[in-house]
Amino acid sequence: DTVTSLEEASEVQQVIIGKNIGTLSTDFDGIVDIRCADRAAAEKLLAGEHYAQAMTRLGEVTQYEWTARLTHVMHGL
Repeated sequence: DTVTSLEEASEVQQVIIGKNIGTLSTDFDGIVDIRCADRAAAEKLLAGEHYAQAMTRLGEVTQYEWTARLTHVMHGL
């Protein structure tokens, strides 16, 4: 709920959460995809308190030592 609440941020267009992706032990248990209108909106979100609080809460309920965090900017069509 905390992660999906990021959709309330003005910078966010969409939040998608994928669970149990793949069947191998090296596959992902979960992926969070956050779509913003542009790079400036993404940077503002990542620097903001709402994102920091959501990631802190997420870290509290996951095994942080097994968690990889990859943030990247993708360009759509």
